[in-house]
Amino acid sequence: MVAPANDGEAIRQTNEELKTAYKAEEDFWKQRSRNMWLSLGDRNTGYFHAVTKGRNAVNTFSVIEDEDGVPRFKENEIVEVVVSYFTQLFTAKSTPCLQTVNEAISPKVTEDMNLKLIEDPSGEDIKLAVFAIHADKAPGPDGFSASFFHSNWDTIGTEIVPEIQEFFSNGELPKSSSHGWRGILLGRDLLKLHLGWAIGNGKDARVWNENWLSTSEQLGPIGPCTNAMEKLTVADLMMDNSTKWDLEKIHQTIPQLEEEVLVIKPSDFGAKDKRIWLKSAFGDYTTKSGYYAAQGAQQAPLIKSSLDWRNDVWSLNTAGKIKTFLWKAASGALSIGANLSFRIPGSIIPCPSCGQPETEAHLLFHCDMAAQVWELAPVDNEFQPAGIGDFDELWKTAKALSNLPPSNLGLTPLAPWLCWYIWKARNNLVFNKKKTGAADIVTMAILQAREWAQSLECKTRPNPTGKTPICEVQPCEVECHTDAAWKPDSKIAGLGWIFTSQLSNIQQSFSSALTHVASPLEAEGLAIKAALVKASENGIRSISVYTDSLKMVRAISLASKDPKLHGIVHDIISLSKRFELSYFNYIPRTANVVADSLAKNALFELELDNLPQTYLHSKNISSKQNKIPNSLDMAIVDPRFCSPNRLDMAIVRNITNDNYVITDVNGTMLFKADLYTVKGHSKDIRIFSDGSGSPVLTVKEKTMSMHDRWQVFRGQSTEQSDLLYSVKRSSMLQFKSKFDVFLSHNTEEKRCDFRVKCNRSESSRVVYTGESDTIIAQMDEKNTFKGVFVGKKDTSSVTVHPNVDYAFIASLLIILEDIHRLTNLAMQKHGRGGPVKGTDVLQLMLQ
Repeated sequence: MVAPANDGEAIRQTNEELKTAYKAEEDFWKQRSRNMWLSLGDRNTGYFHAVTKGRNAVNTFSVIEDEDGVPRFKENEIVEVVVSYFTQLFTAKSTPCLQTVNEAISPKVTEDMNLKLIEDPSGEDIKLAVFAIHADKAPGPDGFSASFFHSNWDTIGTEIVPEIQEFFSNGELPKSSSHGWRGILLGRDLLKLHLGWAIGNGKDARVWNENWLSTSEQLGPIGPCTNAMEKLTVADLMMDNSTKWDLEKIHQTIPQLEEEVLVIKPSDFGAKDKRIWLKSAFGDYTTKSGYYAAQGAQQAPLIKSSLDWRNDVWSLNTAGKIKTFLWKAASGALSIGANLSFRIPGSIIPCPSCGQPETEAHLLFHCDMAAQVWELAPVDNEFQPAGIGDFDELWKTAKALSNLPPSNLGLTPLAPWLCWYIWKARNNLVFNKKKTGAADIVTMAILQAREWAQSLECKTRPNPTGKTPICEVQPCEVECHTDAAWKPDSKIAGLGWIFTSQLSNIQQSFSSALTHVASPLEAEGLAIKAALVKASENGIRSISVYTDSLKMVRAISLASKDPKLHGIVHDIISLSKRFELSYFNYIPRTANVVADSLAKNALFELELDNLPQTYLHSKNISSKQNKIPNSLDMAIVDPRFCSPNRLDMAIVRNITNDNYVITDVNGTMLFKADLYTVKGHSKDIRIFSDGSGSPVLTVKEKTMSMHDRWQVFRGQSTEQSDLLYSVKRSSMLQFKSKFDVFLSHNTEEKRCDFRVKCNRSESSRVVYTGESDTIIAQMDEKNTFKGVFVGKKDTSSVTVHPNVDYAFIASLLIILEDIHRLTNLAMQKHGRGGPVKGTDVLQLMLQ
């Protein structure tokens, strides 16, 4: 075209060739793009502009008519018309139209049509289906698109038709079938093999020939079964109108699998049975788990690495993408020469920078470029990568390097960023043929690490007001603490929960025990469920639940898909909807000792029930009456004063004013017990306060008592309705002092609830349950707390057994101290020794 001679024929021929080339290029990209919206002669730019302008024209309108046909032009009027139209459209209207619909609907699919639909396709049907595929659809693995089959059907149709008809006859695809179809059918067979059920209400899962007895392995009853039982569902093994297992039905149907059935806890509130994939923890199918299932492997091969993944990789103070990169490097998952050579046997792919074999250690530490980077980096110069060959050891050393002051990175480690930018420089060399200098790599790593650290600092910067923002939640009517205890060998669980009213501060304690509980996590969930059921029955409107199981709180909050918790989590969520407000909170175990004590004692009681009588006699356990009562029985004052462990206390008396302080072995004050003179009372009263100063108990001696009877009331009250227990001498004349304790509900006092026996000098006192020999606490005047207290003070040590209310024990023993003190005063006054009558003390108190 630029030649001096004007050769028209050559120009025309050149233009034709250029048009042909343009057309071939467009057809090529049309096929590669797999899109059918391109029309002949249309270019992408013009097409997109046309579509955009068309959509704008459709979506823009300047006038609209309302339901009365009146045109509306203003924007706010148009909005009102649109809102009104859709409001009426989606507003439900109750009209008796069901009968009309039923009358209007008539069968349209005849029996002949059904037969035609299920019969094998004819050759003409197959041809029509092939030609219905657009010619430009994506080609199959053989590289032929649908247009190839359209053009050559007369030649290849006679071979394709029999193969497709054979598939419909026997369900097996021919070897020439596409990779996609073969993958679909392989996946179908794989799912059939490894699908299971998470049982909810049991109405969908069938008893026979399905995996429903385990959520992690293929386990289900194996036939043969009778025709009558073939369609038996899991719900048929439960009691009528209940989700409790019917043992008789289980014995009749699958007696050998009774234990496996009873471990399953069905939903009490309508959760449906759920299909699960047995090869993953949460029952969801993943490509990875499917691949290993198809290969017959139980799990993915373990990565051989000496790294502690949590500390060496995932807990690093660096960007998430770099953590993933380091994990891949340690796992052998980077696309480098050594890994590619392993996947492609016979191939040799050297380091693109130096030509040496490219391993993770070589790429990030030993290569000349990497060595220069580490030498220039502002980190400890003691790091010598050349002397370490193993990548794991190299990384452990590198991540511990300290940043030198010029980097200005603070606690953000530089080593991960250096590795990341060495990797990026390598890829830039491989794909773009551009080489990056070591100094540039170090500079980029420092700048990006500093920028990331600053952005993180902005996100975590405190409130400029200096006040910590608090998440405001509406207070609930009741706080509920729950816990569970579980034994793996017997699979039994004890459940405990406590309701604390936020209005009256009154507490209620509950406990129960269950058999056939599969795991401690399930036990925690069942404890929460039992507490919510009780709260609902008691008419509680709002509740805040506290548990020391963080996994359970997360499972409830996220509506966990864990098949092991399927029914339990569903029931907890369903129960929570019965309350106006409900919260689920995590607390540490140390703040949940009372509920823990309730659960452990419920577990202990259930174990005792299941022990054979021969064992009980051999251990000298005649009945439940001789064992230590559980925390529910022993919470005389308050369940929070029941410790699951043995508690050693010191009772310290101030000789000057006869006030007491009760502490633990570390000197932490548990209670104060001070004497007060109250108007209207002839005798002083003693008020017990806890460590925060809140009144817990009020103790007073009953007037005109012949047996030194003392009474203990809740809080600062002296009303009979708040009476907790009373103490009196077993008899007026005793060689060794004995005292009987009667709880407030024991009004007849035929048998004492607790008894205290003292030695003759009353230097030792032992507390028993009832009239048994079971010791729950004892006091010794031998001081084991020397060095803790100074001054004119008497100190006695007390041991309280596990699960016993130590506030009750402390108050009881101080009452006995007061009785002993007043008795000594009476004896000194009358000038005689030996046992005295209660009237002697009474006369002294009245003076």
